[in-house]
Amino acid sequence: MKRPRWPEPSSFVPLRFILLVSAALAGCGRLIVPASTDAVDRTHIFLIAPGVGCADDAPTPIRIALPRRQRALEGAISALLARREVFDAGSGLVHSLYASHLTLGSAERVGDGVHLHLRGYVELGGPCAVSRVRAELERTALQFSDVKRVEIDIAGRPFEEILAEAEMHAR
Repeated sequence: MKRPRWPEPSSFVPLRFILLVSAALAGCGRLIVPASTDAVDRTHIFLIAPGVGCADDAPTPIRIALPRRQRALEGAISALLARREVFDAGSGLVHSLYASHLTLGSAERVGDGVHLHLRGYVELGGPCAVSRVRAELERTALQFSDVKRVEIDIAGRPFEEILAEAEMHAR
């Protein structure tokens, strides 16, 4: 009976190269994060993995394709606001802004932060809605390497004021 022959060591070169490049790209577990002004055609938005209670909710990124190449921050926020499904079909994550009718008016850079000027209205539902809506918007903006702070207004009114008002009406 003939023994199987192992491939020559030179045939392992492509596999070694792939492993070496993968290890180098993994580099201490860091991801390459674009700046908010980089032109991209794919980005992440953050939806919610519900926990046992509101404090256990986890904003979780999903990768999405943008309809056209655009600035990363504007594309991500616009895509988040345009979604109308309660649940993401691929991940099962909750989209807390699904009933809100908001659009991005502009994203203004302020030092190391960004001020999002939104138009429309917020519709809340459920006991964790305020924290979930805030988390989806803020985490989507904060994913970019050059954004450290986020301020939001809707039609010139502070976001926190609108959320407090919407929460009162939801009760």
